[in-house]
Amino acid sequence: MTNRGVCKTPPTAAKVYEFLTKAVEKIEHFEAQMAQSVQPTPAELSDLSAACTKLWELDYARLAPGMDYQIDLQQGKKPYYQGDCAEGPLFKWVSPDVLQRPAWASFIALLDNYEASAGKAERVTTEERTEEVVFNLRPHRPYHPHNPQL
Repeated sequence: MTNRGVCKTPPTAAKVYEFLTKAVEKIEHFEAQMAQSVQPTPAELSDLSAACTKLWELDYARLAPGMDYQIDLQQGKKPYYQGDCAEGPLFKWVSPDVLQRPAWASFIALLDNYEASAGKAERVTTEERTEEVVFNLRPHRPYHPHNPQL
């Protein structure tokens, strides 16, 4: 098996070093996240901002700007403008492999499961129920001492 279909020339030493450096950083970050306590503190239980910060810190699978996606902030928008005044999309690009990760793929599968019109009854199919179960069992959920399988 070769990589000829993927790359016509071998990567340079600098590219290999860059790739390995990023891989080591992600592994170290993951290990540090896994070593953190997931038990909420009283402050986190009483303060939404503190709780959100803790969830952000525990998200070992979060996307890295510049590596997994890039946002286009655009110019000329003001906080008091009504509606979407942006000329282009919010994301300049998102790495296609991100959308194939289990947590994202199971989330994306849910997006068509809901009735957008208010007051209109939803019909839930077996396939939609299955998608909900798969999403809720994904490893994006943090460890919980009473149910370590989550």
